[in-house]
Amino acid sequence: VKRSAAPISSEAFPRPRPQEAPIAAAMNAPRAREAWAENTPTGGRRQAAGSNRNAKDLMDEVLTLREANQELKKRNAEQEEKTKQLATKVVRITSDMKRQGPVETPQDRAALRDASKEQQIEDLRAQLSQMEGKTEKLANQVTYYK
Repeated sequence: VKRSAAPISSEAFPRPRPQEAPIAAAMNAPRAREAWAENTPTGGRRQAAGSNRNAKDLMDEVLTLREANQELKKRNAEQEEKTKQLATKVVRITSDMKRQGPVETPQDRAALRDASKEQQIEDLRAQLSQMEGKTEKLANQVTYYK
């Protein structure tokens, strides 16, 4: 049995429609209690179902939450801007470091000095052993010719 693969139509999986910008409307909404009350179907007089608080307290809470949300969004935008600036600085510094090559620190210089001193000590020890060998050979020759 051979089945042909039929293409999946977009009708089978409809795309969700974008909302009518409720976030933008909430962000641009006036902060005054009267403006909020005018936007509600009953003029702000309706109380939430199952709530013991009155409409005034609920409106105050909503307005407070909106203001807090605005402040958080503002702070988030500031933090993102600061992050972008710091990322740019890091990129600039790393590219400068690559151009300049390796940077010698005092510890690097001290390590190089120590390594060169150790090499010099080993060379001097090798030279000393050669000289001791020559001295011993000469001492043997002196005793031989006496």
